[in-house]
Amino acid sequence: MLNKFHKLLIIFMMVFIGACSDSNTGGSQDQDGGTITPPDIGTPDPSTPKWDGTTFTEIIPKGNVYEIYNANHLAWVAKKSFSDDYNFSEKTIKFMNDIDMDNKPFRGIILFAGNMDGNGKKISNLNISHNRNHTGLIGELETNGTIKNLTIASGTIDGYRFVGAFVGNAIGTNLLIDNCVNHANVSGNDHTGGYVGRLFTDATITIKHSINFGNIKGTHAVGGIIGYGAGESLTIDNSSNHGTIEGNDIGGIGGYVNSTTLVLTNSYNTGTVIPTLKGGGLIGWVAGYHETGATISNTHNYALDMKDITGALVGTTDSIALKINNSYWLKTGVDISAIGDRGQPIDGSTFSELTAAQFKNTNHASFIDWDFVNTWEILPEGLYPTLKKKQ
Repeated sequence: MLNKFHKLLIIFMMVFIGACSDSNTGGSQDQDGGTITPPDIGTPDPSTPKWDGTTFTEIIPKGNVYEIYNANHLAWVAKKSFSDDYNFSEKTIKFMNDIDMDNKPFRGIILFAGNMDGNGKKISNLNISHNRNHTGLIGELETNGTIKNLTIASGTIDGYRFVGAFVGNAIGTNLLIDNCVNHANVSGNDHTGGYVGRLFTDATITIKHSINFGNIKGTHAVGGIIGYGAGESLTIDNSSNHGTIEGNDIGGIGGYVNSTTLVLTNSYNTGTVIPTLKGGGLIGWVAGYHETGATISNTHNYALDMKDITGALVGTTDSIALKINNSYWLKTGVDISAIGDRGQPIDGSTFSELTAAQFKNTNHASFIDWDFVNTWEILPEGLYPTLKKKQ
């Protein structure tokens, strides 16, 4: 027969073991003392350190959603796109934390046709550098591919042709980049842009609520948002560039644009444009005989240095259907026209040079038909109209 001491010891051990079991499983009993809920062991530790350049951690999707908690996850997405020729069509890549790529050489995602939801997070120290075409966070964005709510906070993107911080080459229809910010410096040869290097023939893309702060350098067709646009439709709305742009046929927003339909609206440039030959404050060259037309409306160029550019808004055009509406540029003392070379916009276009005082006048008198309720604002301490943040 067990004495009192032994009975107490057994009871103590049973209680202790039960407590440890609950602690180790992280579970809890229901109200009836029955089923224990298992822990969520699939959630990675958000404190995972910076990327070491070699580790790839597989993501187990939740339905069609792949959640990125750390740099190892992003590396795995890139590896899968390359090794399995997998473009994540109809899948969502969702960032759950800010991630740090620690400047380790990163190839980027080769193909992507899914929804990349940055979820308001940022990628820091992104280093994509190789002598190849289709260079960017995404090498090639394919039909129905989207990127939204994502910031590249720092880094270097360097490639050969079709180079962009977010997308090297955009091909296919129904492409979208929305509410993104780039701080990375981008360099390449032909077709280099702060967001997209090249928009391929027959492709359609909309870029909106996007800001570039990176310096963009290339040889031909270079822009703060897009380098070369030759697709069926290119729409850039509510976007701005603040980085320095260098190359030939370059612009603060777009480089060489030959899209069947071009719409640039509610956008502006403050970055210095330094062409080796030709360049415009907003677009370097609006080219081709546009079937539907090319429209630039409610835009401005507030670059402080315009001595080297060909045209204050557009460097060169041979389009027979370019229309410029209610667009302006800063008077800097340099004798410059809206379009510097060859053609002119169609009849009915409205544009003019404004002084610094006119730009910052908060009564908005100089900006005809601009929406200062929903789209634009001139801050009391501001120098020029800026875009309101997306709500």
